[in-house]
Amino acid sequence: MSAPRYARWLPLLGIIISLVILAIVANQFGYNFQVVFKIKPVYLILAMCTSAGVLLLQGLRFRYVVHAFTDIEKLPLLESLIIRMGSQFVAMTTPAYVGGEFARAAWLTKKGVSGGTALWLPYIEIIFDVFATGIVAVIGGLLALEEGQLFLGGILTLMSAVMLGLMILAISYSRSSRFRFPSFLVKLTHRVAGEHHASWLQSWGTKLFNELRAASSNTLNSGHKMAIFWTSLYTLFITLLTGGTLVFTAQGLGITLNFYEATLAVFASIMLGNLPVTFGGSGLAELGVYYYSSIVFGVSSWPMVFAWRVSSYIMPLVVTWAAATISLHRYAR
Repeated sequence: MSAPRYARWLPLLGIIISLVILAIVANQFGYNFQVVFKIKPVYLILAMCTSAGVLLLQGLRFRYVVHAFTDIEKLPLLESLIIRMGSQFVAMTTPAYVGGEFARAAWLTKKGVSGGTALWLPYIEIIFDVFATGIVAVIGGLLALEEGQLFLGGILTLMSAVMLGLMILAISYSRSSRFRFPSFLVKLTHRVAGEHHASWLQSWGTKLFNELRAASSNTLNSGHKMAIFWTSLYTLFITLLTGGTLVFTAQGLGITLNFYEATLAVFASIMLGNLPVTFGGSGLAELGVYYYSSIVFGVSSWPMVFAWRVSSYIMPLVVTWAAATISLHRYAR
C-alpha cells in the first residue's frame, strides 16, 4: 500500500513557502533577482555540484553508519541515497532543521532494525553535524569578537557553546539509568484512554527507551574507533563542500572571498538558521551570510547571497523533494 496521492505533493508546499520567504527578504532590501543571472555559468554549475556533493556524502555517511553500528550486512545503495535525500527534504522545510531523522528511523524499522536503534542511528549523524557546525561557528564567533563585532560574535559564540554543551549532556543522559519513558504520559493516557492503553504505552515506551539507551552505550565508544574516524571524515568533507558552495558563487560574480572566509560565513548562517523561526532557516540564512561577510570581511553583496542560496538551498530542495516523492511512492507504508 503506497502513501495517499495527495501526500506525494505535500513537499511542493515546502518549496513554495521557502520561495515566498526568499522573495519577501529580497523585496525588503530592494533586491532584483535578475542580478543572480549575471553569475558566470561555470561557477554556478560548480556551486550546484558542491551542493549535490553534500547530499551524496550525507547519503553515503548514513549508509556507512548503519553498516558500522548494526548487524545489517548490506543496504541497497540507491535506496539508501534516496531515503537519505528524501528525509533531508523534511529537515530543509521545518524550523530548526528537525524531522528528517524520524523519516530515516521509520525506514530503518522496515529493514528490521529495532525501534530504539533506528532512532539512535540518525541521531549519530546529528551529533557529528552539531559538533562540526558548533566548532566552525565558535571560530567564526571568536573572529567576529576579535574584529570588534561584539553583538554578532557574542551571539555566535554563545549559541555554539550552548548547542555543544547540550549535545554533550544529551549523549551522557541517554546512557544513564535515569533515561526513562516519561511517567506523566502513562498517567495522562490512563485518564484519557483507560488502563489497557496506558499499560500498552508504558510497555512500548519502556522497551523503546531501553533500546535507545543500549544503542547509545554500544555505539560511540572506544570499541568503534574506526567507525567514529570514518564518520568524522565523511562529516569533514561535508563541511568543506558546504563552504565551497559560497566560494564558487563569489568567484562567479568576481568577488574576492577565500575558502576560510566563506566557510565561516556559511556556518554562521547555519547557526542562526537553527533558531526555530522559519522553514529551513529561510531569511535567517541570507541575513546571516550577508551580515557576517559584510561586517567581518567587508564583502557586502546581495547578488552573492541570493545566488548562493539558489545553489545551496533551492537546487537541493528540488532534488530532495524529488527523492521524498520517490520515497513516499516506493517505500512508504
